[in-house]
Amino acid sequence: MKKEADKGRLPKGTEGYAIDLSNEEHVRDFFNHIGAFDHLVFTAGDRLQMSELSETNVEQARHVFDLRFWGAFMAAKYGSSQIRPGGSIVLTSGIAGRRPRKGSAVGAGICGAAEALTRALAVELAPIRVNAVCPGPVITEMWGAYRRKIVQRCLGVSDRHCRLDVRGSRTSWRKPTSF
Repeated sequence: MKKEADKGRLPKGTEGYAIDLSNEEHVRDFFNHIGAFDHLVFTAGDRLQMSELSETNVEQARHVFDLRFWGAFMAAKYGSSQIRPGGSIVLTSGIAGRRPRKGSAVGAGICGAAEALTRALAVELAPIRVNAVCPGPVITEMWGAYRRKIVQRCLGVSDRHCRLDVRGSRTSWRKPTSF
């Protein structure tokens, strides 16, 4: 476990840590170390693999599933006992679980699994509230060179109809009103 520097991103009184979510002992030790807290928000994850089924690298897909599903599972398992009364757990999923597109089998499966895990944890951990947020594409620096392609896929437009402005870690897109 490594305490992350504030870097001006976290509000005053907030701490951030980097831990190895593939190691159950590290996850357990982390929650034992931090003690009681109010809310657990699990947003960890690598870029979802976007490839057709026949081209999917299964080892990479397993790694992403391990991080996004089993990481969330272990965070809930070891963190839930430390949550103060009135606290909550929020997991992240994605629209791919509800509206998959060609090439999104891995992402859709992971998102669907995260939503099922959320429902099961809500029943098992009550009265702790457990919810999932399910955003559409959030185009961040994590997507790198794929940003333009993702926006085009989501909007269903060609390269000549899509303009991306990348400034620092922010990306904005513009879909022309006429073609």
